[in-house]
Amino acid sequence: MENKKPERHSLSVFDPIIAKWFCAKYDNPTDIQTKAWPIIASGQHTLVCAPTGTGKTLTAFLWAINQLITGSWEPGTVRVLYISPLKALNTDIRENLLSPLAELKKQFLSENIRIPEIRIQTRSGDTSSGERRIMIKRPPEILITTPESLNLIISSPIARNMLRGLKTVILDEIHAVASTKRGSYLMTAIERLELLSRGFQRIALSATVRPLETIAAFVGGSEMVIKKQRNKELQSYSPRPVKIVSSQVVKKIRITVEGVHFDNTNTDSDDDIFWRSLASRIRVIIGRNSSTLVFVNNRRLAERLTLYINENCESPLAYSHHGSLSKELRMEVEQRLKAGELKAIVATSTLEMGIDVGAIDEVVLVGTPSLVSSALQRIGRAGHSVLRTSCGTLLPLHGLDFLYAATMASLSVKGDIEEIRPVRNPLDVLAQVLMAMVGVESWDIDDLYHFIRTASPYSTLSRFQFDSVVSMLTGKYQESRIRDLKPRVLLDSSENRLFAHSGALKLIYNNAGTIPDRGYYGLRLKGTASLIGELDEEFVWERRTGDTFLLGTQKWQITDIGSKDVEVVPWHGAVSMSPFWKADAPNRSFHVSKAILEFLEKWNDHVHTPEFIDELKEQCYLDDTAAEYLSAFLQLQKVFTGPVLPHRHQLIVEHVHDSENDSEPYTLLHTFWGNPVNYPFMLAFQTAYENRYGRHIETSSSNDIIYMGAVVDPEDIRTLLYPEELEKLLRENLERSNYFGARFRENAGIALLLPRFNRMKRMPLWLTRERSKRLFDAIRKYDDFPLLVETWRSCLTDDFDLNALRMLIDELRTGSIDIAAVKTAKVSPFSSSMKWQVTNTKLYQDDTPYQAGASSVNPDIIKSVVHSETTRPPVKKNALDTFLPRLQRTAPGYAPSTALELMEWVKERVCIISVEWDELLCAFKRDSGEPGNLSDHLNRLCRIQFPGAHYHVITAAESLPRLCRILEISIDQLHPESVYGDKTERAVENLLTRSQIKKEKQSDGTTKQDIVSQWLEFYGPVEPLFLSRVFGFSSSLCSRIISDLVSREIVAEKVKVEGETVEFICDSQNLERLFRIMRNQAKSSFKPLPLRFLQLFLAQQQYLLNRSSDEDGLKKILEQLFGYAANPIAWEQEILPSRIENYRPAMIDSLLSRYDLQWIGAGKKKVTFCLSDELNIMTRPSVNESAILPENESLPSGTYIDLLMKSGLDSTSFAYKFWKDVWSGHINCDSFDAIRKGAEDNFGEGKMEKSSSLPNPGNPFFSFSNYKLGDSFNRWKVNNTIPGLWRKVVYEKGPDNLLTEHEISKQRVRQLLNRYGVLFRELLSIEAPHFQWPKLFKTLCIMELSGEIIAGHFFEEIPGIQFISASALQILKRGLPEDSVYRVNAIDPASLCSVPIPALSRKFPRRLISTHLFYHGTELVMISRKNGFELECFFPADSPHRFRYLEQFKELALRPCRPIFPLAVQFINSKPVQDSEYLQCFLDANFYNGYKYIYYHSGLK
Repeated sequence: MENKKPERHSLSVFDPIIAKWFCAKYDNPTDIQTKAWPIIASGQHTLVCAPTGTGKTLTAFLWAINQLITGSWEPGTVRVLYISPLKALNTDIRENLLSPLAELKKQFLSENIRIPEIRIQTRSGDTSSGERRIMIKRPPEILITTPESLNLIISSPIARNMLRGLKTVILDEIHAVASTKRGSYLMTAIERLELLSRGFQRIALSATVRPLETIAAFVGGSEMVIKKQRNKELQSYSPRPVKIVSSQVVKKIRITVEGVHFDNTNTDSDDDIFWRSLASRIRVIIGRNSSTLVFVNNRRLAERLTLYINENCESPLAYSHHGSLSKELRMEVEQRLKAGELKAIVATSTLEMGIDVGAIDEVVLVGTPSLVSSALQRIGRAGHSVLRTSCGTLLPLHGLDFLYAATMASLSVKGDIEEIRPVRNPLDVLAQVLMAMVGVESWDIDDLYHFIRTASPYSTLSRFQFDSVVSMLTGKYQESRIRDLKPRVLLDSSENRLFAHSGALKLIYNNAGTIPDRGYYGLRLKGTASLIGELDEEFVWERRTGDTFLLGTQKWQITDIGSKDVEVVPWHGAVSMSPFWKADAPNRSFHVSKAILEFLEKWNDHVHTPEFIDELKEQCYLDDTAAEYLSAFLQLQKVFTGPVLPHRHQLIVEHVHDSENDSEPYTLLHTFWGNPVNYPFMLAFQTAYENRYGRHIETSSSNDIIYMGAVVDPEDIRTLLYPEELEKLLRENLERSNYFGARFRENAGIALLLPRFNRMKRMPLWLTRERSKRLFDAIRKYDDFPLLVETWRSCLTDDFDLNALRMLIDELRTGSIDIAAVKTAKVSPFSSSMKWQVTNTKLYQDDTPYQAGASSVNPDIIKSVVHSETTRPPVKKNALDTFLPRLQRTAPGYAPSTALELMEWVKERVCIISVEWDELLCAFKRDSGEPGNLSDHLNRLCRIQFPGAHYHVITAAESLPRLCRILEISIDQLHPESVYGDKTERAVENLLTRSQIKKEKQSDGTTKQDIVSQWLEFYGPVEPLFLSRVFGFSSSLCSRIISDLVSREIVAEKVKVEGETVEFICDSQNLERLFRIMRNQAKSSFKPLPLRFLQLFLAQQQYLLNRSSDEDGLKKILEQLFGYAANPIAWEQEILPSRIENYRPAMIDSLLSRYDLQWIGAGKKKVTFCLSDELNIMTRPSVNESAILPENESLPSGTYIDLLMKSGLDSTSFAYKFWKDVWSGHINCDSFDAIRKGAEDNFGEGKMEKSSSLPNPGNPFFSFSNYKLGDSFNRWKVNNTIPGLWRKVVYEKGPDNLLTEHEISKQRVRQLLNRYGVLFRELLSIEAPHFQWPKLFKTLCIMELSGEIIAGHFFEEIPGIQFISASALQILKRGLPEDSVYRVNAIDPASLCSVPIPALSRKFPRRLISTHLFYHGTELVMISRKNGFELECFFPADSPHRFRYLEQFKELALRPCRPIFPLAVQFINSKPVQDSEYLQCFLDANFYNGYKYIYYHSGLK
């Protein structure tokens, strides 16, 4: 008998001829093939994980080939579907399958056996329409495609039919998509295949993936199980089992980190010396090998390095290979290397996965990859076969890169890779998938929801999230007048079905996929129009015809730049540049960052020692040069920042005072946490810092450093952030960032809200950005817009590592991480690259939304997404200790007060465990005194034990029938016994006699889930096993009940508790209450401030203390004042100048002309400002009908004269009616100059009286602009034409339902809180009617209940309740700047004049534009009436601060817009100024003496 090798037994599943062929070609199966083939042959779903070069691809295909050859699977249709994330890999797979198929055909023919023809075809975006038509008519047996092309196939009513006979689906390189939205897109397509060909086998392949169980669940998805119960169909989901097969073979890796010797004799620039030295070293490596693969981290580096490597070579040694080169060029490069015609390729990640480029002797990594898995994939390309060692050389590019390389080399050799976290419930992908599914056939909405949940990425999708996406697709938000929000699908409510809108499938075909459109230009050869590659839009913007550059080792000259393509011709002269492609910098995971920090901590005190050098060589695989360089680099860092390096428990704060470059001091935090942690820390800290100090701080972050554009106190870094407040702080800031804008743009593109309408035309990136910004501005008001929710989800759960960040913040607060601050005159070596990043962020256009501030997306929706099991913080023990005794009424003062109340409490809780009952009874006796004989009062309580339960419980006897019916048990199974006396036993006997549990006729529809839900309402986090111990449920029933409650969002699962290793479940509302307690425990209590602090607080809140000076500041200030109605002249005379230094009228005119900003009349001689889309929120016409416009007549834009001529009125009558329409809000103009001009004629109110020789500055429209000393003041003016184009103000129809009206009220509350910070009845009396207290009080109460705002007493002596925003409360807690000197005009929104607070009413003057109040902190020091004619001074004449107070007059007299000229004082404290004790004080402060007055000196006497 033949003695077969053990590994050959696995070949017994194949046809003997196939087994014979395999042994002849490969000798023996590999370890993974031996393990996997029997499992694959059994039909089980399989995840195959093995190192590169172990034959995974043949492992997956050979059984399918066996079935096709032997006829077990009939040919003539697609039986095998292979899906790869790379198009280039698909072509490679096809070529590698054709060879063994030809050999097998020959082998079978040698045995006189003819086998069926097995055809293999690829389908991708490059497949021509003719090839696709042929494929549909005659499908191949093996189809090779990508996730995007698969989705297009199954979204085609015709093409999808060729997949109805599928037997096997092979998912290659599954790790490349599992953690991305592309993976979600792929797995929904796989589930859709189940609708066409149910029961096919799934085989997933990966070389580097962890954890395997997570990826297996990702691949398997679920099967929907439908059970009928009481004439109802109940859906549940059963996960498909996926067998994990992993190889025990350890791939041998040899990696060396080399330092490059520089050519110091070269006269080139330092930059050229570096690159030429690096290229020289790479040429040496290339020379010692037959084939070399050089990996770089971006396309520009690939081009640049290729240029230097080939410099002065007779023929090119290396070619570049990246995604911006055409497919034909890339394939040519691959074939040349494979054929031995090329020695090396310089590639990006395009060759990271298993594309066959022949045998590679060595891989060179130029720059350290950010991921361990990526490093292993790249190095694994060398020695890409069984038992061969993969050799790699890592060449760091800078000092820190040597540190990265040392850590990466160690992790790679250990195989310590990152965990993959699949994306959960991406709503943008869901929108595209739903549109595609409905495009093919109509769907019942409920069926569609249940089906989508079978795909693993959507297994936890809530019905609310699903319905919100459906609402978006059916046009719920189209009222925003954005074309991209129009309906994509149609809803037939009567049938509960979704149908495709016309054009939906075309939209899918033109825009399918999840890869963002970068708006690249095509690069084409002039004359032939053949595609060479792609160029970044911003690179093209900086080019002109005649420019030359290098791409793909070929020199090119630009001959033409079109809207879509750049035409070039070959160039043979010198070139000056390589193209660049802007892309996101790679983020380093906390897994790798932690390893770097631990390495630094371990060797912090020894970087200068021989032992450190030995460690670098032996454990980190550095050569002598690299080891010496890294040691010297770390020692140099210590010269700058002291004896301690940043490490796992040490944060370095570097304060840079770079006087040499004349820059402002700034702060650099050396965290090394990786950008998924650094970026959210930066945003949260920026918000907390600005909330505390009231000033903006510039920030930027990288994987290692956080930049802050100010000197930041290390104590603030330690204490400003709380782990529990992280999401709240991000909520305030994230939406204002370029990062959020970019993610929103990408998500909107995936959801097909920013589609290309012709895939043959380029959509410029700048245009996509503009469309995205407009879309964001249109939808930010909606609290449930799914793409806003999705953008929050993708940022907070996919991009950021908030779990790591919470841990680090907690360690900072507790001192586990120490903070050391150092001062440097220039940046330290670790920080050298950060200053360039800060500069680069300002060079190009980005995705920052137009408007600052948060959208209206409901925080509760974000909370439901963010507080998933992967991101929710652990529950703290002290919060539980506070919460549970109150919840279960055992805390002092909370226990039931009477026996009857105690009895009702037992019934409300369903049942109480005996030990908890004892605690409750003790609490009852403690709070109510000794109640005597309880048996008289609690005689209807009984002790029972549910079948299979561990605990005895206490319940009411009358509850037993209902419990038994719902739990499907009998009373005698409970063994009820009396708790107090025999009355309980008699009550139970009566129940048995009366009903015998006859399944009560009147069923109330209560289920087991309802009972458990009611019972859990009185607990915090409990173990799932606890349910079984109390109710006796089986583990499977327990899991079903929990799963149902979780899907309905009644219960949260996978809850973590501080100090516990197990996972808990918890009632969702109780969990939120616990989180609220945790947040409150982290906050200190607040004692109300004296009323005198109110004015100082309002001044700070409204930027009177920290004024702006530019347009951005003006926009911020106007946003705060939107909806405030004020005298039109007061805006430019007082309100805006008090907030903007050197305010000029041109500033507001510029905003009105460039943005969607309007001024609107808001009552007689009052105007307000607002954006067009907020008209309904900010203002409404004060009268219903126009004075000059007939009913229902629309008003086109026209001049004042146009309207006058059309009216038929005389000029005086028209002017009166015209301004009446302006003040009522019916018409307005595109310029504020119209208001200025109208003021000259007192807004059409006729003649004005001549003034006396000195005018009355108390007049609200008084101006000295044309007044000359000694002249009679003449206000007679010619009735000049009012400038500008006038138009009818278009208001949307008012709210048609209470919900919309409530949302508008909430927006008004938010606007008022932005304006004032704190709200109370009296303060709102100065607002327009729809902003006053009676209109908004109910909304304020509701918002307080939701936790959005806070109610309480924050200032003394104000009657009634006050409401405050969280940010304003933080400002009060931090303290107000009591040494500030400032002034407030009486009619300013920050003024307390005429605010009817009893304690202030006697103290403050009336609200007149000519009155100013001067303050020193909280103290009123002076009142100026009639623009300075009459003063009241409350400070001593010799006060040391007197000149600070009088300095305020300087701006009133000299401001650019409407100065008070001359500023004349006649009376001080009711005395003539010449007799006042303050006279000398004023003369010393730049006033000069006149006859009756003193005048502010302004250069004119």
